[in-house]
Amino acid sequence: MKMAEFINETRSIDEIKEEKHKKMMRTIAWRAGYYRANPQRFVKDVLQFKNIRLRWFQELLLWAMMHNNYVLYLAARGQG
Repeated sequence: MKMAEFINETRSIDEIKEEKHKKMMRTIAWRAGYYRANPQRFVKDVLQFKNIRLRWFQELLLWAMMHNNYVLYLAARGQG
């Protein structure tokens, strides 16, 4: 980009704020969609700092509960 083009493309502070806001909202929408589709990854990525570790069946249950209206879980001792 030439210096003359750069100078001619100056934007106002409001335009810069609007662009930052749009970029932030796109990122939030992408992350929300990703974590809604993969709730077990949310626990791994976000809640790992609180020492929360899920077992494989807990990950499966989270995913099933987010993607289905009805989930039947028959629990037993010694699982996992």
